[in-house]
Amino acid sequence: MQSRTETMIPFLGFTQELMRKIQNAWGRRSCRSRRQRLRPATSQVELLEDRRLLTGIFTADDIVVRTGDAAPEAGTGNFDGTFSSFSRGPVINESGTVLFQSVIANSLTSSDQGLFYIKSTGDITTVARAGQSLPEITGTTLYRGLSHPSSRIPLPFNENGQAVFVDRIQGAYYTENTGIFTGNGDGTFSIAALEGSEAPGASSGSSNGRFNDLENSYVIINDAGQIAFATILDATDNGSADDQVIYITDANGNLIQIVREGQLIPGSATDTFSTLYNLSINNAGQVAFRGDTWNASVPDGIYVSNGDGTPLRVVMQEGQTFNGFGEKFKTNGLISASLINESGDVAFRSHVDDGNNGTIVRSIFVRSGNGALREVARPGDILPNGETYFDSGLPDLVLNNSGDLAFTGKDEFSNIVLFGSNANASRGDDIKDIVRVGQTAPGGNLIFSSFYKYTLNDSGQIAFTALLWDGINSYSKREALFLYDDVHGLVEIAQVGDQLDGSTISEIYFAGNDTHNFLENNGDGLNNQGQVTFSYELANGNQGIAVVEVNDSDNIDLRVVITPTVVDANGETPSLPANQNWISEWSSYWVEIWVSTSDLNTQGVAAVTLDLSYKTEYTTATEIEFGAAFTRNQSGTINDLDGLVENLSAATTQADLGMNGQLLFARIKYESLAEDQVPLDLSGPGIGPYNLKLQILTPQLRLTDNSVSEPETNDSPGAGIWANPFDLNDDDAINFRDLILFVSAYGEIPSQSSSSYAWFADLNQNDRVEFRDLIFFASNYGKRKSDHSAINYPDNFPTAWNHQLIVAASLPAQQSTVSLAQSTAEEILDEAKADLAPHLASADQVKLEAIQVQVVDLEGSTLGLAVSDTIYLDQTAAGFGWFVDPTPEDHSEFQQSGKLTLIALPDTEAAGQIDLWTVIRHEIFHLLGYEHTETGLMESTLLPGERKLTDWETDADHYFTSLQYETELSPF
Repeated sequence: MQSRTETMIPFLGFTQELMRKIQNAWGRRSCRSRRQRLRPATSQVELLEDRRLLTGIFTADDIVVRTGDAAPEAGTGNFDGTFSSFSRGPVINESGTVLFQSVIANSLTSSDQGLFYIKSTGDITTVARAGQSLPEITGTTLYRGLSHPSSRIPLPFNENGQAVFVDRIQGAYYTENTGIFTGNGDGTFSIAALEGSEAPGASSGSSNGRFNDLENSYVIINDAGQIAFATILDATDNGSADDQVIYITDANGNLIQIVREGQLIPGSATDTFSTLYNLSINNAGQVAFRGDTWNASVPDGIYVSNGDGTPLRVVMQEGQTFNGFGEKFKTNGLISASLINESGDVAFRSHVDDGNNGTIVRSIFVRSGNGALREVARPGDILPNGETYFDSGLPDLVLNNSGDLAFTGKDEFSNIVLFGSNANASRGDDIKDIVRVGQTAPGGNLIFSSFYKYTLNDSGQIAFTALLWDGINSYSKREALFLYDDVHGLVEIAQVGDQLDGSTISEIYFAGNDTHNFLENNGDGLNNQGQVTFSYELANGNQGIAVVEVNDSDNIDLRVVITPTVVDANGETPSLPANQNWISEWSSYWVEIWVSTSDLNTQGVAAVTLDLSYKTEYTTATEIEFGAAFTRNQSGTINDLDGLVENLSAATTQADLGMNGQLLFARIKYESLAEDQVPLDLSGPGIGPYNLKLQILTPQLRLTDNSVSEPETNDSPGAGIWANPFDLNDDDAINFRDLILFVSAYGEIPSQSSSSYAWFADLNQNDRVEFRDLIFFASNYGKRKSDHSAINYPDNFPTAWNHQLIVAASLPAQQSTVSLAQSTAEEILDEAKADLAPHLASADQVKLEAIQVQVVDLEGSTLGLAVSDTIYLDQTAAGFGWFVDPTPEDHSEFQQSGKLTLIALPDTEAAGQIDLWTVIRHEIFHLLGYEHTETGLMESTLLPGERKLTDWETDADHYFTSLQYETELSPF
């Protein structure tokens, strides 16, 4: 039987001489006695200083109303109560007026809910409030003053400030106690329909049935004040065969029936409508809707009514041939439908029988007001970027008045993609991807996990909400709100976790088309001026509503890339390239400098001047390359001694650059030369990420009108550099010396090992130095930094490194432990915050307040994980159990073991358990940007029964003053 060494080596391709050296080293290792551990094995804690998330452009100045603000009465100008909470998704019109629903606290009249709007001037007007009188119906009042507070459907709202709502009526008979109202913003109402009243029939002056419960009616409004709604009637002539109806109001507010169940569909003498829904309206009073029949051969269709009793216009019907190739709209193909714009264009999705042996595909269409049909996208289409379009399987779609579309699809890897197309797009042409799942979000730290509510304005801007995450830990997922346009690219507006008003954002609510539910885009959170409104909730329970604009500005952005970005002949690209998330110590990279302006009063960027600083210890700037357009007055000096690229300047003679996209000013190449080093942190242990310290200094941007600005800069792209763990002795070569160090740690369990190299030799970070690590090592053996060798890293590099705080203990964990309660963790966090706050600068106090905690089930021996502003704690402390100290500041369960280390007294609850007080404070300081120290709270080790202190004198003094005279002290 061969030895372990003999069976292992032949697969690695080593020379015989190297095999002999390995065997000798292995033999020497096996004869050595293991050194006694002098201190616990080092733990692994993520260095978060360089991984903090960039906040969005939303600031407190954008807030238009908060909880606690006074709520106005209806029509009097007086105030009654304060706003307590807001609707999940306010809407905004073209004048910047925002409509919202709210719950009211402290009302003297018990009017505890209402519908309001706030103008751009800041004036708040009541549309309707609970308890408000209805003069038209004597002795009655509104029940809520709003409709469906939890509804996901955007609020119907027009440019004149008119808002439609459906409410119950207090004081009316129960069969007559709901109505559809238009609030005019002056305390008056128009009543469109009342439960129990007669419902108009097909001909003028006729009736057919009575209005039933109207509370669930789907109601929309146009700028002319016309409302349309679909409802189910009672007591109709033919019962359930004709009780579904769509109505519209005329210029005088009279109801007109535009279609009813049982009515013949266009083009048929026998087939009738059975179901009516998905209606939308334009300002001309045209209403588009989806209608189904009982006939299996003609089950679906989309139709348009002019709202005046004239015949319906057919947009599409089941079985209808729509081109010269015999293709037909297919059964059950109508997934979403009936979005109509001001030109009378209607957008919809439908399955298609392409005539090729019955092959079914699902396409997106627009039928223009003149009847022309345009197919926008079909699965298999090749897009302008060379990718293939696939259907998303979702029912979403948004159409603007310019004929542009926004819709979801999939790429070749089944990632959901949000696409945009202009009014001329057909079969893949002029279709661009806005954002896709897996794409790096602005800031370079998180990636898109999903996106859902989105909308499109007439300027082609798209606002949407998305879930972001780090790609590893599902607990890192957080919601964010973005705006996209061709000038600014993707702009983050707000993100859960952003600091605001002394707390952090915990929820964001935006009104848009939901990717999982078809919603008519009657009212939403984006207007044509590019103003975005949304409501939010803070961690402290406060809420508010904001209006944010992406202001015209001049910008200089940095991007770290491995290979130069592909640009057009002028050096432009539609949007900023994705930022490289991490850099390997031995690799070269480029820092690209991009400029842009959204000042429409100029003809673009003319010249740029700046200095660029960097961390010279890690890499060296070796080359300057200017963008294709910047051919005049080029200058720039590399001063690597001080880590500066000085007087980087150039000009262009071309016009209209940097206005409709991003313009490359220059790129700097960085290489790892002999004098550069990213050291392995043996005491940490750690390999990064280390901040490249890229910073734009003294920037100036000159536009074509000769105006000079100090542009906004984004010089923190988030990329960090990581040391090469294969080069164990840091001599810039992976050779026999590294192999000896690797062999010395082979077979070790890093979390329990005294070896300084075990953690680094665990190349796949599974807490074992084993055969798989040797395979990785062998794949890189013989490589040298001077040769610019590419390193083969494990798939989880670098994300698996330095993320976790691991228990350092050779003793077995307890067999049965009690899980830590979430409420208990929150209490200890609050107490730790109160203890630490007086010692922190004001800026750190704001960060401290934002930190939260979650109790989860972490893997293996991980105690805690700190990500963004959240501390994650393992529910059982890796099986050792948590010691929750009811009086953590008196240390009564501990005795002194070192200046800043306490050890649990033998018969106390703290003995043998992990001290929650220490772990929470340790992780807090990492989130505040502190790194490891040799002793005390930020020491990188922790054993069961240990408590670590800060090195503040007051902390030690507090400990010693808490000792009793008879307390026995003994050395550890």
